[in-house]
Amino acid sequence: MIQLKDIDYSALKASFDRCKASEGGQSHEELQPLQSVTRLQDMEGTDVEEWRELGLKLVAEGKVGVLLLAGGQGTRLGSSQPKGCYDIGLPSGKSLFQLQAERILQLQHLAAASAGHADDIRKPVRWYIMTSRSTHEATTRFFAEHQYFGLQASQLFFFQQGELPALTEEGQIILASPTQLAMSPNGNGGVYEALHKSGALENMRQHSVEAVDCYSVDNALVRPGSPSFVGHCWHRNTDCGARVVAKAYPEERVGVFAQRDGRIEVVEYSELDPHEAAATDPSTEQL
Repeated sequence: MIQLKDIDYSALKASFDRCKASEGGQSHEELQPLQSVTRLQDMEGTDVEEWRELGLKLVAEGKVGVLLLAGGQGTRLGSSQPKGCYDIGLPSGKSLFQLQAERILQLQHLAAASAGHADDIRKPVRWYIMTSRSTHEATTRFFAEHQYFGLQASQLFFFQQGELPALTEEGQIILASPTQLAMSPNGNGGVYEALHKSGALENMRQHSVEAVDCYSVDNALVRPGSPSFVGHCWHRNTDCGARVVAKAYPEERVGVFAQRDGRIEVVEYSELDPHEAAATDPSTEQL
């Protein structure tokens, strides 16, 4: 059976063991606030503008790609379609996919104008869209039916995330039928392997993409390829950056970035007790 041959059982067991070990929750006694944080409200306007101009230059040169994590269905929204096809209730009736595509199109125009060739988008932004087995066909069909929302079909790269066998509480593989395993998408963390196996990484190399902005499909306010953010990360020569908004109040149900044992991690709000959720950074007196 091909399904059996394709599974890395050692990696599957290691992942299962890690999940079981963390079931009781993690201790956050050593959590510390992050130190390497740039707060836009603390920056001079000239700095932000310089980052923006640098970001637009990189976009115009074709060095910026956008990576969309779009493998989920809108089941919790009452829809069997991919989340990106969902009409979120705007007067325009635009889907999430359309909103994001139009912002990428506008980013290209802004970059071209900044480079002095406003009517000539010489290097379109490469858009890498990760789907899943259950959403791939519907997603590609949706884009084709809408003429890619004004983008070129050639600048889009669709690829599927991987899958893992479903397991029992004891770590035994579950069967969907006597001859077939029950498989489930391997989550957003599977994007790295999927980028490699699908040829997306090679496509990035072929098109000289050096910076990739990654986001999830259900972010209706996202600015794909944000030139200020890209320019800031490039200016600081950082390997990886994340743009976030501050918590509005201690009980807000959002995860937080924190540092522990020299590593940066996201701590879910459900894992923080009230004291931890209300803790402030001594250097800023902010949450």
